[in-house]
Amino acid sequence: TGFISPTSGSIIINDIDAGSNPLEVKKLIGYLPESSPIYTDMLVYDYLKFIADIRNISTSLVFDRLQELADLCGIREVMHMEVSTLSKGYKQRVGLALALMDDPEILILDEPTKGIDVATKAKVHEFVSELAKDGLAIILISSELPEILGMSDNIIVMHEGRITSKMRRK
Repeated sequence: TGFISPTSGSIIINDIDAGSNPLEVKKLIGYLPESSPIYTDMLVYDYLKFIADIRNISTSLVFDRLQELADLCGIREVMHMEVSTLSKGYKQRVGLALALMDDPEILILDEPTKGIDVATKAKVHEFVSELAKDGLAIILISSELPEILGMSDNIIVMHEGRITSKMRRK
């Protein structure tokens, strides 16, 4: 994600070196942290529009993109609500809409279902599977091995920054 500089090695994405071109690499990545940093005193629609403006999404495209994200993330029914009134599951969905705002090539999800109810967790699993089928590269970070096994084709287990095992399903 570029939040922490590597202590060694390099990160190359689409032939772009993250060390020398961090902004170019960040344009390729959508990131949903465990606790999405959301302004809770805004309406969902206003917040998403605010973020679209910050990210310089063309004014002529913003309305259509927000409608697309509302459908994709299942937040259409809460677009008029204040973020502070949403459940954790809906806040995660809004965070997911933020991560997908720029139509990234890589989506990084850090503990996307931690602390949300079982029904919402199932929707997130379904959603992630659909995104992967559409060709989006998804990196899922979780301490819940059963969840990872249920959502992933390729699994890499890391400890202290080192790969300790790899598994490929299918």
